[in-house]
Amino acid sequence: MFGLWNPACAGNPQNAAQAHAAEQRELARRGTIRKELPARYVVGMTPGWHLARGLGGNVNGWPPGEVNRWRAKYVDERARIGVFGFGAYHFRFENSSEQVMRDTIAGLARGLGKA
Repeated sequence: MFGLWNPACAGNPQNAAQAHAAEQRELARRGTIRKELPARYVVGMTPGWHLARGLGGNVNGWPPGEVNRWRAKYVDERARIGVFGFGAYHFRFENSSEQVMRDTIAGLARGLGKA
């Protein structure tokens, strides 16, 4: 199961993680097959630097360090909630710089160590 998230890097990252896990929690409350899906849930995310409709990301124009801190807290909370793993997509445009890719991969690796 692959769930895409597109939160805006704004506000409380733990609250955003809880809100984005709502569908995963709903599956856990359903019938037998659906109950098994949350344990296989993979959170997909964009790096957050290419701002386009529906992609969320760095909507406040924060510096990289602030985005990385927000992402780390979000990923930590999603890992705490329980997911199978994390993935990234949309490494295009502003998301394709080497530094953005390194920061994104580091954030994912952090989550994979906890998932």
